[in-house]
Amino acid sequence: MTRPTIRDGKAYYKLADIRPHPENYNRHSPEQVKLLKASLEKYGQTKPVVLWRNAEFNGQNGIPGDKWLSLAGEGLCEAAMQLDWQEVWGNDRSDLSVLEARAYLAVDNETARQADPDIDALSQLLAAVHAEDESLAALAAGGEDELRRLLEMASAPPTLDELADKYGEPNERDFWPVVRVQVSPETFQAFNSLMAQIPGEDEALKFAHLLDAVDATVLGAKLS
Repeated sequence: MTRPTIRDGKAYYKLADIRPHPENYNRHSPEQVKLLKASLEKYGQTKPVVLWRNAEFNGQNGIPGDKWLSLAGEGLCEAAMQLDWQEVWGNDRSDLSVLEARAYLAVDNETARQADPDIDALSQLLAAVHAEDESLAALAAGGEDELRRLLEMASAPPTLDELADKYGEPNERDFWPVVRVQVSPETFQAFNSLMAQIPGEDEALKFAHLLDAVDATVLGAKLS
């Protein structure tokens, strides 16, 4: 039976002896594994993987009984293998029952998913890192695209002068209310026909002229 190597009080397990737990429902995309590889290269392994071994369970799932199953850190193991590492630091939790090991999978996966990050604080933190080291900030953000999105959130909002330079100065009509009414196709066609009979290009003035005409018609009907 394979045993770990102990160095500096830590147990190191051969990657060749570790298998993914067959019931782990989390999947690690190539992009995530790439980020994990970059993190391992930059910082090394900073926390242990959690391993479990149960000969009966392994046998039922076609896995050799002497192999370890990863309960936490499957993505890290995959990244380490792609970096040609031979072993990883791990904790043996073979004291867990089959039921407890299944529950541990969900606890490890879902606890991280329940986090509620403060995006504003994250954006500011990444902006500070980015000012000193762009590649490190991209690693921390989870990629260039995500870093760009978060840095935009961290930047100060544009001033009125900057908005004016980009979009032009607002005029009075920009603050006019917009009339929006849902009508039948027949009514819409009739409206367009009436608007077409009024000279000019300014739609707002043409509509006002149309209302004046309707108002005069209604007032005339009242007086007659």
